[in-house]
Amino acid sequence: MMAQEFEKLIKNSINGDNADRDRLIQEAQPRLRAYILRCTLDANLTDDILQETMLQMVTSLGDLKNHQLFWPWLYR
Repeated sequence: MMAQEFEKLIKNSINGDNADRDRLIQEAQPRLRAYILRCTLDANLTDDILQETMLQMVTSLGDLKNHQLFWPWLYR
């Protein structure tokens, strides 16, 4: 996915577009899951952390000021 498309997903998600929010989650999950799994080396723990992170992402997305910093913001 190109950066412009990804930024559009973020903006639309912040503005309440549920379809784009769901797509943003689908795009973010595999990359984030791989990162968490490398850190934990435990699939069950990874799934728990991923679920909590996705929930926090959805509830806090409006706090993201610079859409280009989405990935560092999400990993933090």
